[in-house]
Amino acid sequence: MSASGPLSGLQRIVTSEGSFGHPEICRPPCVQIVKNGTCRLGFACGFCHMPHEKKMMRLDKSQRLILKHADAGQRLDMILPHIIKKFEKISDPEATKLVVLLQQQCSQATAEVSGAWLKKLRQVQIHRSLERMNASALLDLLSGYVQEDIFHALHKLRQNHFISPCQETFDSFFDGRITVFSL
Repeated sequence: MSASGPLSGLQRIVTSEGSFGHPEICRPPCVQIVKNGTCRLGFACGFCHMPHEKKMMRLDKSQRLILKHADAGQRLDMILPHIIKKFEKISDPEATKLVVLLQQQCSQATAEVSGAWLKKLRQVQIHRSLERMNASALLDLLSGYVQEDIFHALHKLRQNHFISPCQETFDSFFDGRITVFSL
């Protein structure tokens, strides 16, 4: 079986902590799963073991340079609207709480936005790239610029959105019907 082919029932059972919240708030795909179809770390792996429709978006060199030179306010101002849009898709009180925490953080940081800054952002088309990133990757771009409690809230949100592949596989094998045997 090729790494890009569909996963069999047995392979889908083995997932990882990095898969929690798939696809919007999961971690990047596990290289071992993509290359070999298996990962020796199993559930303890910090990367996603679920199939991804598209390759994870990464910023190019010029976009990373823009972020590197952005102050905390500019960075939050640039990334927060994309995160909010992603979390609006998730109807969960934890997602709402996370958005509120981020908005509070953003209001505390003042962004110095000039015409030259906006022109630079348009030139490197950073917003197009940010749109295609999942919420977890966007939050990673804010690492070091936001309080640690935001990442704790994200972890809690991921745990709330973990769907057991075992349950999914069981349901697909038995069409959701459970047979009870009595002795």
